[in-house]
Amino acid sequence: EAPSCDSYDMCAPTALPTSEPTPEPTDELTPEPTSEPTNKPTTSEPTPEPTPEPTPDPTLEPTPRVPSELISEPTDEPTPEPTPEPTPEPTLDPIVELRANPTNDTTAEPTHEPTPDPTLEPIVELTPKPTNEPTRILTPEPTPEPTPEPTARATGPSGRTIYAYPDVMNDNSNCLMDDQYPNFFLQNPETNLFDTIGECCDAFNYPCTAEPTMEPTPEPTPEPTPEPTPEPTPEPTPEPTPEPTPEPTPEPTPAPTSPKPTPWPTRPPTPDPTAQPTRAPSPVPKFWYPDIHAATSNCVFGSDFDVWMGIADRRESYLFQSYDDCCARHTCPLGASPNDDPAERITDVVTHADEDFNRANSLDALPWIHGGTSTHVAGWHTTSHMKHTGSRSIRSGDLNGMRGKSSDLMLKLDSSRGGTVEFWYYADVGNPFDYFEFKMDGNLNHRDGMPSEMWQKYELGVAPGRHDISFHLISPSHAVSVDRNIDAFGTGVVYVDNFKFTPSTR
Repeated sequence: EAPSCDSYDMCAPTALPTSEPTPEPTDELTPEPTSEPTNKPTTSEPTPEPTPEPTPDPTLEPTPRVPSELISEPTDEPTPEPTPEPTPEPTLDPIVELRANPTNDTTAEPTHEPTPDPTLEPIVELTPKPTNEPTRILTPEPTPEPTPEPTARATGPSGRTIYAYPDVMNDNSNCLMDDQYPNFFLQNPETNLFDTIGECCDAFNYPCTAEPTMEPTPEPTPEPTPEPTPEPTPEPTPEPTPEPTPEPTPEPTPAPTSPKPTPWPTRPPTPDPTAQPTRAPSPVPKFWYPDIHAATSNCVFGSDFDVWMGIADRRESYLFQSYDDCCARHTCPLGASPNDDPAERITDVVTHADEDFNRANSLDALPWIHGGTSTHVAGWHTTSHMKHTGSRSIRSGDLNGMRGKSSDLMLKLDSSRGGTVEFWYYADVGNPFDYFEFKMDGNLNHRDGMPSEMWQKYELGVAPGRHDISFHLISPSHAVSVDRNIDAFGTGVVYVDNFKFTPSTR
């Protein structure tokens, strides 16, 4: 029999909550809710999810949770998301330690900051392609294969880089390929200096060909060239052609047929040809004339006088009908005989000169000597780039910045009564880079060390006898610490025109 409420006092609410829930719900509701919350939470752990409704009152004490920023030691793993605010103090130690030695492998991408120290050893592997810059450290062994292309451009004897350039200094419509280009070309290399002769010819529209082929063609060309060469070849063909040319050329050749012109001027041509050719050449007339090649002044008779003595404006002073007339103009020493033979002519000595250099090979007309000094490196030559009169002058060779070098030209003179040397010059030079000198018998007579900016005349008296005159473009041997400005120091060349040596008639 079940106990009654009265006997067990079960019908009234308990004064305190039970420590455990009742095994079964009571048959009736408690008459009123308790006025105080339970002393302890019903569970020792928080609920896994928030309750659908907030509690009517706050809990008595906060949940005992320690903030992450107060943890004494850093965690081994980073938080999945950044903290809403930075930590008040930095972490005790960096999370990742620096490696003791650099790695042998390169990183996939460059680091944001440079490494504090250089790598201990260079990478051993060779780069797959040549770099634009040389390696800073020598390789332990030579590379197994040569590089496909040269690492730098070729240089010439002067040490400068070799380029193709227009031959404007000689006024030729072609291009050259060497290291002798003028210095002022370096101020505008994109328009003056080229990698190949073909590029140079294309830029200036020159009718020149590109570089020659490395080997000759196996067979000759099937047809001759459509036009003749602009100038005759220096040497004749080794064998005659199998058949003569079908027709003569319509006009004479543009240049003399011989490799070099005659050393002395020819007599003026007759105004009209003779009606009929003579059976034998006309004999050269004989005159009394001063023997300027003899050691002492004397007059001799014959036809072996210098050609220039027969020129119209010289004939009256050098060719005479009698011994007495000749000696009256050119004093004969006591004891001289009219029957004396002329002295042997010296072909490398000039007794008269009047040269305007208008011919392309004018330097071959007189026995000029190129060099004669230990510093000579570049010969003089004709040019149409600058001239005082006519179409050409002669100019010095290019020194191109070489120190302690020169371009020298010398001529030997001889006269029995002395004479006069005169010439026009244009010195485009500037100290301390170079200067121009004129000497006689090795003695300095004139010097220019700055651009003349115009043609100037120089004249000098010459004593009787043999003398050496010389032109010199000289570069001092000491170093120069400034760059050459062509406006202030010129281009470093000298031009000479209208050279004359006039022997005295009295």
